[in-house]
Amino acid sequence: MKLCHREDNPSLDASYAVLSCAAEEPHRPFERVALLAAAITVMLAFVNWQLPNQAFLVTLALAVGIASTLGSRLFRRQMLIVRAHDFILLDCKSYQRTAWDAISSIKSVGLGMELQMKDGERRTIELDFLQSHQYFTTVSSVIRFHEAFTVLGPLKYPAATAGFSLSTANLNLRLVDISDRDQFVSLKSSSVLAAFQLNPVISRELALDAFDQRLESMHSNCGTWEFAIEKDGQRVGQTAIALTDYILRHATMGIELQPSFWNQGIGTEALSALIEFARQYTNFTKIEAACFSENMACNKALVKAGMLPTGTTEEFWIKNGSWIAGNHFALSLAPDDLTKSVE
Repeated sequence: MKLCHREDNPSLDASYAVLSCAAEEPHRPFERVALLAAAITVMLAFVNWQLPNQAFLVTLALAVGIASTLGSRLFRRQMLIVRAHDFILLDCKSYQRTAWDAISSIKSVGLGMELQMKDGERRTIELDFLQSHQYFTTVSSVIRFHEAFTVLGPLKYPAATAGFSLSTANLNLRLVDISDRDQFVSLKSSSVLAAFQLNPVISRELALDAFDQRLESMHSNCGTWEFAIEKDGQRVGQTAIALTDYILRHATMGIELQPSFWNQGIGTEALSALIEFARQYTNFTKIEAACFSENMACNKALVKAGMLPTGTTEEFWIKNGSWIAGNHFALSLAPDDLTKSVE
């Protein structure tokens, strides 16, 4: 398999991709300002009624001073951004970057974290700007990501840039672009395909909207690659691989082929290309996939591509008023020494 990408953007890592972002709710700063303004208004109304004009003017000046001092804190929106090499604590006036490889350990302290840096410094990260339900998820995710970074190094994957493609003996897999909208609509509106897919047949308008959203998501460099499959210059389907767990480095993949190209080995070859892509150009630790148990062609293609059966779920999906069983597949890409240590 050959990987091609444009020379004007040859980046092959996820250094600047935002993997996770815990942010203050956008309405909270404005709610606080509104409450402050209401309190000041009530106070001034009371003071104006109780005091002579000179005292009122002094009190007004103090209120304006307090409001201006607190204004920057009240209006700013704080957030914690997690990236492959670092995380950033950000608001409108400050920017604090911490590299993962500079941290020795992280522990939960109060409503934040304490970082033990490798140079001996102890650093406290306050997360009191988050909603209460975000504390546990945010802190535990940061701690787990640091553990994964220590074992696996920085998360790596190619940037989804125009011109990116995979070549096999018989196929060309290129990143989808705006010219693939009609094929996407065709795949999503096929009643033949819908019998083997999770989603029902959808309208052209809904399919176009879904395509545009997926295209935007892919180009945001968040770990999703959607490929148009071409054989002899003809579009025959689409396949995709997506990062589903940025901490454990797990990904999932799937495929859709036009019915006229079934049973020609195209699915096996395209899925094999995705697996080889993940082996060579990412440090994902596992690829997962699933399909209906009755979809024998997809089951065979996954196995031939190298995926290993991991089990069956009898109540996998509801379709046409009844349960449909589903088979699960996985392939470990973790280094052998890591696999043995986990076992």
